[in-house]
Amino acid sequence: MKKLGPVREKQNKILDRMSALDLEVKCDILLSIVSEEFIWSFALDGRAYSMNDIVPYMAFYLGTVEGYTRPYPYSYFLEKVTFMLLDASQRCYNPLTEERLYSWQRSLFPFSYNGSQKVIVNRYRSDEIKLGVGPVGSERLGFVGPEPERIREEMDRLIKWMNEEEEGMDPVIKAAIAQLWFLLICPFDDGNGTVAREIRELFLARSDNRVFDDVFRMRSCSMSNEVRTRITEYYDTLEQTVKGDGDITLWLLFFLDCFDKAISTTEMTIAKSLFWQAHKDVDLNKRQRKIINSLFDGFTRDLLTREEICDYYLEISPKDVRALIEKGLLKDNGESAKIRFSVVMDHPSQ
Repeated sequence: MKKLGPVREKQNKILDRMSALDLEVKCDILLSIVSEEFIWSFALDGRAYSMNDIVPYMAFYLGTVEGYTRPYPYSYFLEKVTFMLLDASQRCYNPLTEERLYSWQRSLFPFSYNGSQKVIVNRYRSDEIKLGVGPVGSERLGFVGPEPERIREEMDRLIKWMNEEEEGMDPVIKAAIAQLWFLLICPFDDGNGTVAREIRELFLARSDNRVFDDVFRMRSCSMSNEVRTRITEYYDTLEQTVKGDGDITLWLLFFLDCFDKAISTTEMTIAKSLFWQAHKDVDLNKRQRKIINSLFDGFTRDLLTREEICDYYLEISPKDVRALIEKGLLKDNGESAKIRFSVVMDHPSQ
């Protein structure tokens, strides 16, 4: 597939750039990527979390940041799903077994309930399942999963294939196929979409294939963030692939394009981490930090236009903007500029 080569080259370049960074920045970037993957993966299931919710768990259990103690107040659910995500990404070369997949599903439903709905865990589903496609709350019937009596045979085939070392099979392509195959089987009573994404993360972590500080596996991107921004296209592609003649080219092309865009987003994550490391001693209030972070995250409106600021839920004032300009952190490009304000990037690695 022609698109694979350029995407993998881009991935290796971003990983090479990350390898050259200070350990503190590497840890910051890894923490940001895995936390974003957590947030946007669960957002696809209609669960809303913020960085403030997730980072304490990721920092503590990943162990990249000194001084983090066990989060308080403590959430058993957040602890379990943090372990699940880190098990997939940081222990990506461990064999994928039936019990390991069961453990990931148990993490999602530690008390065997999804709200008031009872969820069967620790075994494959015993009932027929209809997979809805579309955003949460507006799903439509996509396809019907295989009969319960076929699931074990289908899963045995999938698990065997996932653990095989196939010559010429790129781990990025394997990630795309494994995610799709698992979704087609829908082996669990609930949680299939999230577990499928964890399978994808495991193989993408293998594709990154870099370790720093002899412990942590680098991650080149958060795929769920990109899929979230193209959710309608994701479901349309999935539906067309499932209802097609067995040709999964459309799915693979969509997957690679999302992967490509997600790596580009990581470039901004690196710039953001370098910026805050270079200016960690600058005295800024919470609002001013939010302005900078919002610009890194893609805010392009005029910071001095009240209506546009309110639309974006930025609680700032012209005084905050002027203070950032005076400190040399923000640049006013003029009212006629397409993007009026931009962050001043003066770090040598930026």
